[in-house]
Amino acid sequence: LGDVYKRQAPQHFTATFRLLPAALRTELGATEAGTDQLMRRSLVDVTEVHDEAGAPIPFSAELVEALIANPWTRRGLVRDWVEALAVIPSEPARGN
Repeated sequence: LGDVYKRQAPQHFTATFRLLPAALRTELGATEAGTDQLMRRSLVDVTEVHDEAGAPIPFSAELVEALIANPWTRRGLVRDWVEALAVIPSEPARGN
C-alpha cells in the first residue's frame, strides 16, 4: 500500500440539522438518493471543515455536496442525523 494510505490524525466536523416533517423523512429516506435529499434539506450548518492548507471552509451548497459525495463523511452525516432523530420527542398526533 505504500504511501497511498498514510496514517492521519483523527478528523472531525460538526453538523447542525433542521428537523423535517415525519412524512417527508419517510418519503425521502427510503432510497439512497432520497437520503441524500434529506441531507441537502436538513443540513443548516457544518463547521470545523478545513482545506489542505488548514483554512476553514465556509458552509455552502458546494460543501454539502462534497460531504455527501465522500462515502466516509456521508456515512457520518447519516449516522448522526439518525441518532439525532432518536432523541427528539415523538411528534404530536393531529386531528381527532
